[in-house]
Order: sequence, then structure tokens, then C-alpha cells
Amino acid sequence: MRGAPLFADQATPPSDRPRRWWLFPLFWAIVFCIGLALSTTTLYQRQPEQLAGWSGVRLAVLLIGNFTAYMLIAWGWLYRDRPLPAWRGPLYFAVQMLLLPLLIWWYSAAFAWISLALLYPVIGGLPKRQWPLPLAALLALFVISSLPWDGGAHGTAGSLLSVALQLIVNLGIALVLRLISTQRDQLRAALGEVRQAHVALAASAEQKQELAVLRERARLARAMHDNIGHALVVMNIKLEAAQLLYARDMARGDAELEATRALIRTAMAELRSALADLRAPTADHDDLPRALQRLAHELQARTGIAVTCKIAADLPPVPAEAREAIWHVAREALTNVERHAAAASLTLSLEFQRDGWLLRVVDDGAGMSHKDLRRPDHYGVLGMRERMKEIGGRFDIQRGAGGGTIVEAYLPQRAAEDVRPA
Repeated sequence: MRGAPLFADQATPPSDRPRRWWLFPLFWAIVFCIGLALSTTTLYQRQPEQLAGWSGVRLAVLLIGNFTAYMLIAWGWLYRDRPLPAWRGPLYFAVQMLLLPLLIWWYSAAFAWISLALLYPVIGGLPKRQWPLPLAALLALFVISSLPWDGGAHGTAGSLLSVALQLIVNLGIALVLRLISTQRDQLRAALGEVRQAHVALAASAEQKQELAVLRERARLARAMHDNIGHALVVMNIKLEAAQLLYARDMARGDAELEATRALIRTAMAELRSALADLRAPTADHDDLPRALQRLAHELQARTGIAVTCKIAADLPPVPAEAREAIWHVAREALTNVERHAAAASLTLSLEFQRDGWLLRVVDDGAGMSHKDLRRPDHYGVLGMRERMKEIGGRFDIQRGAGGGTIVEAYLPQRAAEDVRPA
């Protein structure tokens, strides 16, 4: 639990104060009352006539005025709404400087200690530019009231030393409290900034996650539109063609129906793949080398394409979000080879070079035409490019020198550290 505010230049909002902040000003109010009671007792022992009649009433008024003014500064302003308001602070000290000399000169120098008590709210409650006048007045009042001017040179020198020590000690304590309070307020402000930064970071992470979900939905929407939507259109055309052909050539009509059934099976596979994307657990690619090898083996078992998987043995571990992106790029690239390349073999490799991870998928298929390469959304290229861009990497696709297609995804290590989850 944070300590109660003491002195500061900046206001402390109510929500930032401890629940029992009022105990601190209450303690000093009790101490102030005890000091007034002891000084009044001393006055009564030495000059009991001062407490009789109108003199006693006047003393009571001065004591109540001093205490009320002290409570206004200690309870109402200094410890609750720091710093003192621009006009009420000087007004308070002006009232005190009027009441205190009357209390000392009319009654007793025993009340001079109030001058030292007021040093603390002056140093703690006023801006530094307003210190000189009230400090000079309080110090002068304390010195004048405390020195025995009729005690001789020796007595005056001893009293002057005692007064100087009291002033130095109290000024030092007040300044140290002011310094501690200022540093604490600076730490509190820094903590507030850290909390705000934490909230902003959490909001940014949440927004980033939402954007990633939206991008994934957009990618799946494009995939379903390009593949399943196209298949549905073709199916509709083939069914209409089969209906017309049955009237003239049943054999050709049966062939069209068989082609339509094959297209339906392909569309169903596309749909299952899209649903698998939605359900794909992140744990599936926690071990990236093993996950890439599994993708390669599954493709080879499913299609008969000869797949060579080369994973560097000394590969540094890849951060989680980067692993997921690289895994999705590899799977999309292998899917494109299966659907469009008509390849007999391909090589999937992952290595660390130039201070970064490089994923390469090279096939010996028909290759992409220059027109296809200029279409950024062809064969899911846009989705792969967006995934790498999101984690600070680069994506490139080009025709091989001897035919086929080369897909490369490069992630610098520095960018991978930036996407490391908190």
C-alpha cells in the first residue's frame, strides 16, 4: 500500500490516495493541539492573569484562529488537494502571519514554535517561487521571539546558537521530506505511465489479434471464392450441359455427370481444407521442423509427388507467431504444387542464413507464367505475402531457371524477436 502524500508540486487525485490518507493530517493536528495546550499551560503558570477576562477570550480567539488556519492547510488543501491553490495558499499564510505575532507579543514567546511548525506547509505546500517571503517572515519571527535580548552578550550568543540549530534542523527535515515526496510523486507518475503503456500494449495486442483473425477470414474467403465458388459455377454449367446432352447423346451426358461428380469431390476436399484451417491448433506447428516434415510426407503419400525435405540441423528456435506464419506459408505453397503445378518432385527446405530463417519450396512442375506472377492474388500468393509481411518478413515467388516454381519466405531474426509473444 502506498504511503500518504506529504508534500509535492503536483496534485494527487483522490483515486490515487490510500484509503486512510487522512490519518497523517490527523496526527499532525493532534500534535499541533498538544503544542498549543503545553504553551497555554506554560503561560498560565507564569502569567495566570493573561487567561482571565477579555484577555482570556482574546487568547482563545487567537488559538482557535491559528488552529483553524493550520487545519485548512493541513487537512483541506495540503494533504488532500496538493499543491495549494494559487490564491488560497498565500492568503492562508498571510492570516497566519497576522495571528502568530499577536499571539507571541500579547502573550508569550512560548508560542514561537508555531513558526517552525509552519515551515513544513510552506516548503511542502507552496511552489518554490513563493518560498522567500513566508520563509523570511517565519524565520525572522522565530529568531526575534526566541532570543533573550536582555540576557547579555554571552546569553545572547548561546541562545543564538540554539535558535540557529533549531532552524537548521527543521529546515533540513522539511527539505528532505519535500525531496522524498517529490521523488515518490515522480515514481508514482512513472508507474502511472507504465500502467498506461501496459494497457495500451494489451489493447494493441488485442487489436493485432483481431486484425490477424480478420486477415485469416479474408484469406479463407478468397480461397473459398476462388476454389469452391469457381467449382460451383462450373458444376452448374456442366449440369446444364449434361441435361442438354441427354436428349441427343446419353454417353456424353454420362461423361459430363461423371466430370461433375469429380468436381464435387474436389470442392468437398477444398471445403474440408478450409474448415481444417479454421480448426488448426497452434500446437500442430510448435515443433516447426517436425511439422514441415509431416506436411511433406502427407503430400507425398497423398499425391505420389517425390518430396525432399531438408531441415538444417543447427536451426535456431523460431518464435511462436513466426512458426505459425512459416508453417502456413509452407502448407499453402505445397497445396499450390499439388493443385496447379503438375510436378513430379519438389524440395522443401528451411535453413538459417544471413541472420534469418529462409523457407524454400522448389518444384519441377509447369511453372507460373509471367502473367500469373503479376497477379498478387493468384494461387493464394496474397495470403502468403500478407502472413510474412505481418511478422516483418519477405515473400517472393518466381519461375525456376529450368522450369517449375520457386517460393521463398525469409524472416530476419530481429523481426522475429519483435513478434515474440509477451
